[in-house]
Amino acid sequence: MTIDFNDKSLLSASASGDLEQVRMLLDKKVSIQYKDEFGQTALMQSVLSNHFAITEFLLKEGSNPNHKDSTGLSPFIAAGANGFSASLKLMTRYSADVNSVNRFGGTALLPSSEKGYVKTVQYCLEAGVPVNHINKLGWTALHEAVVLGDGGHLYALVIRLLLEAGADFQIKDRQGLSSHDHAQMRDQTRIIELFKNGASDDTPLENKLFFYIKRSL
Repeated sequence: MTIDFNDKSLLSASASGDLEQVRMLLDKKVSIQYKDEFGQTALMQSVLSNHFAITEFLLKEGSNPNHKDSTGLSPFIAAGANGFSASLKLMTRYSADVNSVNRFGGTALLPSSEKGYVKTVQYCLEAGVPVNHINKLGWTALHEAVVLGDGGHLYALVIRLLLEAGADFQIKDRQGLSSHDHAQMRDQTRIIELFKNGASDDTPLENKLFFYIKRSL
C-alpha cells in the first residue's frame, strides 16, 4: 500500500482507526496540529470516530483536546456530546478545559445530559464540569435532561447524578421556566418525585445501570 506522507493523511488515518499509519506519519514529521478546511485536527477525527487507542496516542504526542473547529466544537465537548465516556475521561488527564463551551454556550455536561449518557455525565461531574452552567438558551444540564429527555428511568439516573452534584432545579430559563416547571408541564412524575424528595441514594451507579439494562431486555 502506498502512503502519502502529508498532513491530510494523518486525519484520514485517525478517522479510519489505523494506529500503525498514524505512528508512521508522525515518525515522518507530519504535523500533529494540522487542521482541515473545517478546522478539525487528527484528534477530533479520532474522537468523532471513537478510536480510543488513537485518541490516547495523539494526546500523548501533544495534540490539544481544547482546540475548537470552525463550529466551535472541541474534542473534549465532542466526546461528551457523543457519549464517548472513556475518551472524555482520558482527556481530563491531558489538561482538557472542563469549562469549555460549544457554539450554543454549553459545556460537555449539557449534551451528555440531553442524550441520557449516564456514565459520561458522571465523568463530567467528577472532572469538575460546572453543574449549574447556563447556555445561551438559559438552560442548565437539568433543563436539557428534562426538556429533551423522556422522563424515564435512564433520564432519572442522569437527573439523580446532577442533583447529587448540587444542580439547582429552580434556575429559570429565558422563558422564566425552571427544570421543575418543565417536568410538571410534561407530566414527568418520576422526575418530579426526584425534585420533591431529593436524590440521596447509596446504590452504586453500575447497579442502577444494570437494573435499567436488564429491565429493557
